[in-house]
Amino acid sequence: MRRKTTFIVGAGASKDFGFPLGQELVSNIRSRVDTERMNPNHSRPVFNAAMESKQNADQRRDFGEAATDLCGGLVAARSIDRLLQSRMDRPLVVDMGKCSIATEILQQEGNCQIGKRADGDWSERHYSLVHAQDTWIARLFSILHEGVTPKQSSDVFKDISFITFNYDRCIERYLGLAFQHILNLSPDEAYDVAAQVETVHVYGSLGDLPDKLGNGGILFGGDAIFTRRAADSIRTFTEGAEDGTLQKVRAIIDDAEDIVFLGFGFDPVNLSTLFDQKVPISPVVRRNKRLFGTGLGAGPMEIGTLHKYLDRPEFLQFSQRFPQIECNKYINSQSFRAMFLN
Repeated sequence: MRRKTTFIVGAGASKDFGFPLGQELVSNIRSRVDTERMNPNHSRPVFNAAMESKQNADQRRDFGEAATDLCGGLVAARSIDRLLQSRMDRPLVVDMGKCSIATEILQQEGNCQIGKRADGDWSERHYSLVHAQDTWIARLFSILHEGVTPKQSSDVFKDISFITFNYDRCIERYLGLAFQHILNLSPDEAYDVAAQVETVHVYGSLGDLPDKLGNGGILFGGDAIFTRRAADSIRTFTEGAEDGTLQKVRAIIDDAEDIVFLGFGFDPVNLSTLFDQKVPISPVVRRNKRLFGTGLGAGPMEIGTLHKYLDRPEFLQFSQRFPQIECNKYINSQSFRAMFLN
């Protein structure tokens, strides 16, 4: 019987789909906003989306100042999330940052392997999924669906949940396509099964995908008309705590038997979202809870921060539990299968 498992998904996992890492996203957003700031007569999707907010409309004269503040802050920002948190007292700057994120990630969604092309006929969807075979979620799906019949499709991700720090909807998108195409479910059946897989976006996402009738929601890789609505679904750390996301995340973590980190940078702020230092956990002692995953890019400071949340850190041999390996290669490794399937 498979253990109840929660995957903690960071930017390194979305890189499989061509999405930028934290610093790359910061650089892309800074460049985009600076270009709009310096070229008012050219296309300005970020400014236009920000202007769609009635709350912002009366502050048009302040947009240049907000853009300057956003660009300046991004010069030394470790992540866009941290910068927006530091500007909570400047709502226009925060909103412009969210519109920038939405513009950038929607574009990346459209360009990735399972982007707009996958909305075509069977052949187009097939082509898209073939080209996504080397992504971590495709490799995980391959492991989990072995021997499962279409009638048992709801069992594929039984006892599996995802907590993601990414804004993109690649997990939800891939599962919807895979259940329909690989297990040959109808679009309605695939939508219902995929919707049962618990996926929580810590900092919000670009919004829900359209329902099984294709109504509502925000198209995967949608164009600029969706930017304003997508931006409204993004959350800062404080907003996540206020809307109950933080409590939901910790409840999922507490309930999990195995916690698998994929492409997660072990940033102290993000770790504080997952774990309460006042209630330390141990991968071995407390209810036989296990921690493992990828450790690519994690240095002494990040590892030290993780140890602060463990009551018996000596049980966590980081280099053994968290190999320096990319997410897709890790999921395909014998060490992951041996741990995950036992």
